[in-house]
Amino acid sequence: MAPRLTNIATMTPSKSKYQLIARITRIWEVPSTESGQPNSLDMVILDQEGNHIQATNNKTHRPLRSTPHIIKCNPFTSIVEERNQGQPIPKYKFEFHMLDILQERTSKTDYLIDVVVLLTIVEEKRQVITKWGPANCRHIYIQDQSKQPVRVTLWGSAADQINEQTALETADAKVIVITSTKVVYYEGTNQIQSTYGTKIYVNLDIPEVHEVCVCIYRVGYVTYYVPISKEYCDVLSTNHRQRELFICHGTISEVQTETDWKYMSCTKCKKGLQDNMRCNQCKETIEYPMQRYRIMTTVTDGTTSETLVLFDKEAEKIIGKPINKLLDLYEKEDGKGRIFDILQQCVGQEHTYRVKVEESKYGNERELKVQKTMTTMSEKGKGTTVNDSQERKEIQDEKQLSRSTATASNATTVTTPQRKEKRKRNHGEL
Repeated sequence: MAPRLTNIATMTPSKSKYQLIARITRIWEVPSTESGQPNSLDMVILDQEGNHIQATNNKTHRPLRSTPHIIKCNPFTSIVEERNQGQPIPKYKFEFHMLDILQERTSKTDYLIDVVVLLTIVEEKRQVITKWGPANCRHIYIQDQSKQPVRVTLWGSAADQINEQTALETADAKVIVITSTKVVYYEGTNQIQSTYGTKIYVNLDIPEVHEVCVCIYRVGYVTYYVPISKEYCDVLSTNHRQRELFICHGTISEVQTETDWKYMSCTKCKKGLQDNMRCNQCKETIEYPMQRYRIMTTVTDGTTSETLVLFDKEAEKIIGKPINKLLDLYEKEDGKGRIFDILQQCVGQEHTYRVKVEESKYGNERELKVQKTMTTMSEKGKGTTVNDSQERKEIQDEKQLSRSTATASNATTVTTPQRKEKRKRNHGEL
């Protein structure tokens, strides 16, 4: 006798030993926060009628909103692949929420939400220290029909589901589905964070994605880039109740060469030094300072122009060369002219910038400091990026150099003139 099959809609906690045919649409491991070992294997299953439910063996869970129950596996549960299931089963099922309801969901964990959104910005993956130890994370920025910009933090394996290359594969808009997310209030805004069950789909062939695409091409999206007008920046710099970080998009129209493109910095905190090589941040005199980029650019966004200052690695991204290359060139015949030509090659580059308004240490009333140049959907093939392995090596060299400097300043050994000259050359002082 063929087994009696049921469907998800008729299942209740009062019974057990159900048999059903369903498709596993998402599956993930939930590790223990203490040991890091898998604590459970959770999945979302979808039946022929389009109903879905979570299956887990974990006592604590966040259920799907449409069903108050979950399927709990026990030692007698068996899963067998069904090749002839008869009526086809849908591949996907989501519970989408608009971004304008995030405030209602802040810090609520009774259920997780799915969103279908336009991907606007992808930042690079980085490692941060959490209370559970080191963790990978990536920030992306999204927008939906509500025209509300939102930052999403992808943790762990979710950070690897999308990268900068995803934004550059084609010139088409990227509409993404992000599943099983939670809403948190952080840095004054409602933001989205991934969970262990988060999965990201890019340009999925479903009606909801098509609807977002229609909005993009028919009525357009209001971009959330802030105009880089002086009036806006003055408000930010004088009104401390507002956030002093904003995102703008523009084209470099000038590299200001009347100011120096480098500065002497502390090897520990990277801050600029006084004329006597004293670091006010570390409250000590730096014997072997390092030279770093400080590039002043004029950026226009179609409404006005402003001066944005790029330091160190952010300047290196648009120049395409580490500073030691330009320092070596500086000593050669006609080196200044060649450096001028290299800097002028930045003119015409189009980037998206995360900018911080802060008081200038160089005499101006305020300074728009670029914290990060970011990859956006409209910047395919533009700008220059730094090779990751090269950047890691330079960071390691810099740390080693910093340790060597600290050792030299604390030790009682005698530094010979030849050795001192070599170290100064490495730091760009000669």
